[in-house]
Amino acid sequence: MIRRSLAIALLAAAFGCSSLASSPDRARAVLGELGRTGVTIPLAGGRTLEIPPGKLEAMAVDAGPGDRRAFDAFGQLSLAGRIDGIPVSYVGNERFRIECGGSCRVEGPVAPRLAAVVQALLARRDALAAGDAAALSALAAKEPRIDPDALRVAADREVAGWFIRVEGDEAVVGEAAPDGKQKRLQLARVGEAWRFSSGLP
Repeated sequence: MIRRSLAIALLAAAFGCSSLASSPDRARAVLGELGRTGVTIPLAGGRTLEIPPGKLEAMAVDAGPGDRRAFDAFGQLSLAGRIDGIPVSYVGNERFRIECGGSCRVEGPVAPRLAAVVQALLARRDALAAGDAAALSALAAKEPRIDPDALRVAADREVAGWFIRVEGDEAVVGEAAPDGKQKRLQLARVGEAWRFSSGLP
């Protein structure tokens, strides 16, 4: 498997992602390169999710119809990174755009679903820190009842890591505390955004 991935990467580098490589192989080569070099996923507010070298793996890759210059690709990704000092571990299916000229690259974020879920987690964290019940309620899939005492307890809880899994339009997050205990959060996709269906405060 490792030899095959290396061969694909060398082929793409040698021929500039030409038609000599299939669309799935070109997508694998691009993801393999991102895995080796690391990647930054930009988020709103100037924040970035940093994926260091060796921490992104494509466990399965496919590609839809397209031409020699652009096509949609699909991959089951496993990665580990850090946002605002918080470790993030992720497994999920992603769809991303590959564009090829002299070489191939991902156009936009390599993990848009992950980026949207992390954005929701950060918005929740910011609302908790501010004690803003209205901002917290806006992140719910359905109108919640925010208990003031629960809000204060949640605001004082430190986050030591997020363990995220996305399947379809649902996400499950294990939010780890420094003592190792985890709070389970569930999110659902509502339009283009992700909203909390449980675990909000």
